[in-house]
Amino acid sequence: MDASTIWIIVLCSLVLLLVLKLSRTSTQSTSTEERRSLLQRTGTPVPTPSLSQATQKLFTSGKYSDITVVCGKRKWKLHKSILCTQSDYFAKACDGSFHEAQKGIIPLKEDDECAVAAMLYYFYHADYSNDRIKPSATSAALLHVMVYMIADKYILEDLRAVAVKKLSGELGTSWKTKDFSYAIAHVYAFTPSSDEGEMHELREVVVAATRKHATELFASGKDYAEFKKMAWSTSEFAADVARATLEPSGHTAVPEQPEQQPISRRYRCPRCSCSFTATIRDREVYSHTCVAPTSYASPNSMLGAQWQSQWLIGYG
Repeated sequence: MDASTIWIIVLCSLVLLLVLKLSRTSTQSTSTEERRSLLQRTGTPVPTPSLSQATQKLFTSGKYSDITVVCGKRKWKLHKSILCTQSDYFAKACDGSFHEAQKGIIPLKEDDECAVAAMLYYFYHADYSNDRIKPSATSAALLHVMVYMIADKYILEDLRAVAVKKLSGELGTSWKTKDFSYAIAHVYAFTPSSDEGEMHELREVVVAATRKHATELFASGKDYAEFKKMAWSTSEFAADVARATLEPSGHTAVPEQPEQQPISRRYRCPRCSCSFTATIRDREVYSHTCVAPTSYASPNSMLGAQWQSQWLIGYG
């Protein structure tokens, strides 16, 4: 091989190395610009892949752990630097507010084990899902409700927003199942009543999901019996669905109309089919006392507009 050939090979190698270096620099620059752009749009910094992966490995391995979180039968070997920088609650606990924390242990005795597992997983992954936490919840929809509750308790606004979004998506596919009813019942059992027209955001989610499939869910017959039983026994939920139906434009209320003088009308009882006479205003929630068993699926409490559209027989 002569000298000119060797020089050509060397030159080609140098050119190839230069091209690879420029390509790598361009890729890194693009990735940096994407992260900077996302930060400007959302206000949320995006960790580099290496940092994110390293943090996730710490959650799995428990290596370099300096704090243990205990809930139920589970123990997680975690890291103060991860927990305390994301939660004021854990920061105060580790700074000496809890006697147990001085021994390197934080007990969460009153919290749901699945919700705690999801919260801790979120600290290290910026996300959570039912199939990635142990123990997994029996209902994904109910898990999202419980995660919202624990995020609200420990003032984790980002996690709370994630739980709302996940619940909304889950209800879109699980509305035909019993999980739908369980999630709604849990929401109304643990959230405050509507105050001056402002509905709790979890209630807004379940009411919106119900309205999308109201025709099927409230149809007469034996279908969706579990949902109907829950709806008739949860009066606040039924009232919220009715109000949302009368005010279909989201948060914008329907303009008030002059209320007409109420008229005595005859109605048929949806439980026992007997007739009765009552004076019911359109927007009044009226309850009819019936001799039929209360476990019967048909309602006996609904808005006047519903009584008139479905069970009106005549006047006088």
